[in-house]
Amino acid sequence: MKKVWFACVCVLFLLSACSAELSSSNSEIVIATVPASYSSLINPLSEDAAVAGAEIFATNCATCHGSGGHGDGPAG
Repeated sequence: MKKVWFACVCVLFLLSACSAELSSSNSEIVIATVPASYSSLINPLSEDAAVAGAEIFATNCATCHGSGGHGDGPAG
């Protein structure tokens, strides 16, 4: 008798898990708009800073993170 109850509970659990639906409120895509006052802003960092950062990354980080930063470097 215990096996029958256990089997019924397992079947009910599986059926309830299979019938779960995703909430439609979480799947809504929201596109943010940038205020017009920000359109005139300029990045305060120069291209030289980006080049220096790339050199630092290549020296200290690329071994593990890979050259593209995807975690596929030689040290893994």
